[in-house]
Amino acid sequence: MHPSQKELSQFVEGKLNPQSASRIEKHIEICEFCRDFINDYRLNAKLLAETAAETVPPEAMAHAERLYNQAITGRTIPITTLLERESQASTALAADGDKEFSPSVQNLMTLCSEDPEIVLRVMRDHSQNQDYLQLISDNPLMTANVLVQIPELSLQYVTNSDGKAELDKTFDDSIEKLKWQIKLPDVVYDLEPLVYDPDKTEYAEDVELKTDRDDRIRVTFEGKTEGKQISIEILALDGRDDFGEVIVAITQKSQPQSVAARLQKPVTFDLVDNDSTINIRLFQTQEE
Repeated sequence: MHPSQKELSQFVEGKLNPQSASRIEKHIEICEFCRDFINDYRLNAKLLAETAAETVPPEAMAHAERLYNQAITGRTIPITTLLERESQASTALAADGDKEFSPSVQNLMTLCSEDPEIVLRVMRDHSQNQDYLQLISDNPLMTANVLVQIPELSLQYVTNSDGKAELDKTFDDSIEKLKWQIKLPDVVYDLEPLVYDPDKTEYAEDVELKTDRDDRIRVTFEGKTEGKQISIEILALDGRDDFGEVIVAITQKSQPQSVAARLQKPVTFDLVDNDSTINIRLFQTQEE
């Protein structure tokens, strides 16, 4: 696993304990991405000392962040149980004498990853009769618009921009025995709102998007009398057209939608808002 950006920075600054520093030393011997990040960070520190500047040059830090983001692209992060299911006695509060107060929102289980530091809470909202996931981390890249997977049940949920995802089933006590993991997106696109003629009810517009790694998709905006839609067709991943199954997810106004897709088989989503940015994430679930 890659160390977090914070750990790498603290390593350069000599703020880690000997055990953590030794672990990172061994990691950077085999990891080019993290080694480049450390070299860039040291260069930035040298520039700061020479110029007596109080802030890291934006260009240098942006370059270092790009290297780090490339290193974590598509990463799968296993998470393990931190706390057992809360007992009713630990959450109940006395009210009205002999009556017990039952909280409307209950924490069913807490899981975590130490590297990178992520907390996953499985929650139950009794007032809405709804279970949901909540990811917590200092780094929003680890929580927003990511895939939370339960491989044993073939379940996966895309979080919204707040790191939350509603569950489509209710879990029993067996939840503590399940394996959970977080899948970071392999490809990221952010589209600004489409400019269109509001008086025109039928239209279609195509745009092809490409990343530096030759990930290509074709996006079609469609306007119909019943509403606006976006169609996404995957053309290539990392320059290859034999990429197998991919989870395509879009998020608008913190409302995620996702569906599985394959080569030359477009998937369509209803747009929930005409004026907000469309976040597109691709998650490769298997290698061909």
